[in-house]
Amino acid sequence: MRYKKTNNRVSLFIKLIVSTIILQTIILGCSLLQPEEAEYSIQDSVKEQPELLVYVAAGIREAVEDAALEYNKNIANYPINFKFVFNNSGRLLTQLELHNEGDIFISSELQFMEKAIIAGLADNKFDLATFVPAIVVAAGNPLGIKTLADLTKPGVRVAICENSAAMGKAAEKILSEQGILDEVTPNIINRPATAPQIALNVALNQADVGITGRNSGGEIEDKLDFIMIPPEINSPTLITAAVLNSSGNISNAELFVDFLCSPAVQAIFKKHNFGDVILK
Repeated sequence: MRYKKTNNRVSLFIKLIVSTIILQTIILGCSLLQPEEAEYSIQDSVKEQPELLVYVAAGIREAVEDAALEYNKNIANYPINFKFVFNNSGRLLTQLELHNEGDIFISSELQFMEKAIIAGLADNKFDLATFVPAIVVAAGNPLGIKTLADLTKPGVRVAICENSAAMGKAAEKILSEQGILDEVTPNIINRPATAPQIALNVALNQADVGITGRNSGGEIEDKLDFIMIPPEINSPTLITAAVLNSSGNISNAELFVDFLCSPAVQAIFKKHNFGDVILK
């Protein structure tokens, strides 16, 4: 009986030692697996995708988005995560002045780009294309609008952009130079912020006629007719791009702006009914 008890005690002692070793091994293994102790993680091993914050005049949205897709597909060494802010050029400039952040500014009116440079937001501009004003009416031209003078007729509902937009400034300039701004003004029932909104107003019968960019039809092109303003009295605006001094990704911003000046992007602008850069 004594031998059996001793043997049982030895056996119990060995079991305790083995259990302790196993428990310590488990604890050590768990501590090594704790995330906060790890020197390496999958997230650390993946290169963060470069990002560009781009302020773009709303009237040129589709062309710039197409250019960004083309850049990522055929030009960039690695995809760029483009984040776009769309509004009229004047409002975008105000945002830049208030927040001073972002990588690129693409304006559809030279005046706003020049103000950005004077304010120190950018140093240089690059000319891309021209934003060509046109008269827009509903498909079939139900009122028989033919010229700018028709906008002065009683009862004709006219829409032009607010003057912080490139097309608003252009429309006022054209009408003023033709000596009819005062006559058209009583017919203006809507002054939206962007050129695409003019086209939408006409398509939805919220206005009979508007002055907007020839490119502004977009997905509702089939609901609209465009009447070209004679070149000798028209006033296209200059589309320009600049790398912002606030950019935290200067190299990628410069590469994309260089691409915007290329023949490939000039073809994209032409496809969207923008005009060539006017050389002086």
